[in-house]
Amino acid sequence: MSSKGLFVLVTMAAAGIAMLAVFMLYFLRTLERSPQGKAVKIGLEVANTFHVEGVRVVQVRRGPRERAVRIEYRTERQVVQLDAQNREMREIAKFTYEKFSPSERETVTSVEVKRDYFRGSGCFQRTFTSRYDWEPPPPSDEPIPVEREEYP
Repeated sequence: MSSKGLFVLVTMAAAGIAMLAVFMLYFLRTLERSPQGKAVKIGLEVANTFHVEGVRVVQVRRGPRERAVRIEYRTERQVVQLDAQNREMREIAKFTYEKFSPSERETVTSVEVKRDYFRGSGCFQRTFTSRYDWEPPPPSDEPIPVEREEYP
């Protein structure tokens, strides 16, 4: 192969790699702005904060202005008391709910948490699944002021 052919080959390979990098950055920016990208980011924050793995956050439409947030995660940490387990799931639900913007929180009517606990290994691995539903507080904690007209 001549040096000219080798130069063309290397130049085309470098251009291809550069174009691939540009397209990857473009799609990464697109993913960051999408709701799915936000769900992935929230899932990573939940995993890092609560030391769980396999976190999945999904928004499910229930109506025109109602949505539910589903959180699924796996853990190897055994919690013996049911109250402690429910507290863990409630804290994860609240943490996830707080990560949404105020305008997104207005449409969230419930947060559903699914916790999978794995025990054992290989063929003897067993899965214990727990579910917890949490209803977020209304968008505003302040009561709506009622204006009353006084009649003579």
